[in-house]
Amino acid sequence: MMLVDPENWTIQVISAGLRTRLRTARPDLGPDASLRLLDVAPDLAAPHVLGSLGALTRTPGKTLHVQSRLGSDDEAIPPITLRAEATGDDPPRLLIVANDATPLLSAMADAQIARDQLRCAVEALPDGFVLFDADDRLVLCNTRYREIYPESAEALLVGARFEETLRHGLERGQCDTTPGRQEAWLAKRLAAHRSAHSQFEQKLADGRWIRIIEEQTRDGGRVGLRIDVTAQKERERALFIAAQTDPLTGLLNRRGLGEAMAAIQSTATSADRLSVMHIDLDKFKSVNDMLGHDAGDFVLTHCAEILRQETRETDIVARVGGDEFVVLYHDAGVERDLSEMAERLVKCLSEPILFNGKTCHVGASIGIAVWHPTGDQTGHGPLLDADIALKCAKDGGRGRHAFFRSEMRDVARQAAQISHEIVDGLERSEFRIWLQPQFDITGRNVSGFEALMRWHHPERGMIGPSEFLQAAEQASLIDALDREVLRLGCTAARRLIDIGADAPRVSINLSTSRLSDPRLIDTINWSLQANRLGPENIVLEILESTLLDDRAVNVVENVHRLSRAGFTIELDDFGTGHAAIANLRRFPVDRVKIDKSLVQGIERDGELRIITTSIMALCKGLGIDVLCEGVQNEAERRFLQGAGCKSVQGFVFARPMPLDDLEVWLADRPGWGD
Repeated sequence: MMLVDPENWTIQVISAGLRTRLRTARPDLGPDASLRLLDVAPDLAAPHVLGSLGALTRTPGKTLHVQSRLGSDDEAIPPITLRAEATGDDPPRLLIVANDATPLLSAMADAQIARDQLRCAVEALPDGFVLFDADDRLVLCNTRYREIYPESAEALLVGARFEETLRHGLERGQCDTTPGRQEAWLAKRLAAHRSAHSQFEQKLADGRWIRIIEEQTRDGGRVGLRIDVTAQKERERALFIAAQTDPLTGLLNRRGLGEAMAAIQSTATSADRLSVMHIDLDKFKSVNDMLGHDAGDFVLTHCAEILRQETRETDIVARVGGDEFVVLYHDAGVERDLSEMAERLVKCLSEPILFNGKTCHVGASIGIAVWHPTGDQTGHGPLLDADIALKCAKDGGRGRHAFFRSEMRDVARQAAQISHEIVDGLERSEFRIWLQPQFDITGRNVSGFEALMRWHHPERGMIGPSEFLQAAEQASLIDALDREVLRLGCTAARRLIDIGADAPRVSINLSTSRLSDPRLIDTINWSLQANRLGPENIVLEILESTLLDDRAVNVVENVHRLSRAGFTIELDDFGTGHAAIANLRRFPVDRVKIDKSLVQGIERDGELRIITTSIMALCKGLGIDVLCEGVQNEAERRFLQGAGCKSVQGFVFARPMPLDDLEVWLADRPGWGD
């Protein structure tokens, strides 16, 4: 500590400790030597420093901090800090307190190192970094921050307010804002900036996306990060598009169609009108089966391109299933216009397609529904309505289109209800088989039995297949019913053997879908083995319509395998199709069952006689047995006998009956059990 006279800078009082330290630095100064301020702190010799010290006497209460070497300007001597203030004497003197400056300087050096390290770290960040003080003035930002906002870069000066830098970039088109809405955008952005924590994404005018993260510091400032997430956004967009797009055709998939439909409906006005076409390719499966999946993929992409060409840019085309497409038409016109469009699509999609030198043939069935905001809003969407109409179009034959009508919805609802009841019925074993005997033409000998399915419905009683088979087929339950018929038929054959029937044969009908199953033979053999039966105990019936089915390739292969395994193959409902005779040689058919429509009334219908006798003659020439079904009366039986028919089935001899009743019926026949 020192008391100094500011008039001549002499030291009037000096503490012993300071004098001792001074003698270490200045041995030439004796213990009693008069001292001046510059002897102790030579670095204060600059006129402006002395002037500032002298001014303290005129401003009581003010202090001044200065730094100097002790007694010498030798850098080896530790520096000291001096705090000076005027005393209250008259005249005033200066009270100067001296302290070792080494700890302070060391701390300042460490702080500078820390600042340098922080600046290097901030500069090394891959993201933009910015710091504003409590007055929202810029403290620092790294180079990456300036790169992210090039339009604002020249305004990013230390001390610049955040709002100023924001306006600078906004005026130069930096941000993606709606014209005339800049002030509203700015107010919203400033509000987010002032919150304690904010995180959001900002789109710039050049298309880049920046994620902004801002936190309030303890002293009220703001620290922020700017992360360029453009690549991430592009990946998300690509994934979003992929999730909504069919990879084969590039069209929308079912999910994308649903979102497009929802968007249209959410913005529709009372004047809008939306038409939906649900398109199903006919005979597509045969392309896959005959030419392979590469051909199938080619056909699908070809058909997709046709749909693109035949629709407008404003229309939406989607692939919603394996061979199913949907087209959304906005304001497509009246029903007649839609009908013409559907006919044109059917025509274009039915034209031959060349793939690797081979011709592919498909067709199309179309269901059409029309939607508008003021129409029926009961929760049944136009996509569902078009699907219902498609089913009706397919029921009427291939290459057709049908418009949705409200009554179709009731039919579809009933079919859905029946399908649910079928599933429940299978689980509860409600399905039965009734057996109808088959006879030689005289009726004296039973040659076999046909298994006919019946449903013991808990509410409707016993109902026949005509009341549930179509619903089962639409709900893809035919295979399940086939398995049940096979199980029950084999069980019945076993029981007939056990009651003494002489090598009974039970005819079991197999659907086309079942016949296309590659595991069919294994399934049949399992049922036979479970009942200790062989192939000779059952007859497998296939429908004549199977010859016309898309899946006929697999069916033919399976039927040949069944024939080689020793099963008797019977072609059912013969004469009701359009190409059975031409394709008869494709199947190893052992017996043909002439349909009842060609038998009933044959004794009085000349055309029926010609058709039926021609079929019998054809089969005889091919070595194929014939059974006429639906023989109702003696007149029909007598004519058929005269025409050379050997086997019949019908009410003329016996009706279908449950197995218990059949057992009684058989026991009552002459010669049974002898």
